Amino acid sequence: AARFFTPHWGAEVLFTQQRSGLEGDTAGGPVEFYRVSLAQLHANVVYQFGGETARLRPFVFGGAGATFFDAPDLDSASKASFGIGGGVKYFPWSTIGLRGQFRYKPVWLNDEPDADLCAPFGFCQSWLWPMEIAAGVVIRF
Repeated sequence: AARFFTPHWGAEVLFTQQRSGLEGDTAGGPVEFYRVSLAQLHANVVYQFGGETARLRPFVFGGAGATFFDAPDLDSASKASFGIGGGVKYFPWSTIGLRGQFRYKPVWLNDEPDADLCAPFGFCQSWLWPMEIAAGVVIRF
């Protein structure tokens, strides 16, 4: 969801969710090693280029928020994260368009000074460095 205050500057709230896991085959059949879900909630500042009624609107954005980790049999965890990226919106109609974007969204894993660095969601490292390519539909009001 985004709200533009001028033809170029706006703010948005961005929510994404990704599920992942690892399975393997053994003589006894398939084995699930782990399953994890990552969700991110970020608030961003957005700058879009071009005129207000242009069909093609390139944009850049940056912001911060939180990443939420959840897996069966483990305590869930929330970590600070930020994101920067850019993309393009294309409006074949005046109110309905398409959006494609690239986002770099690092997650700070080492935010608790006394925590075990190799905890289930610590991965024995300080940062997680995910990147995202996404596309979707835009409805303009």
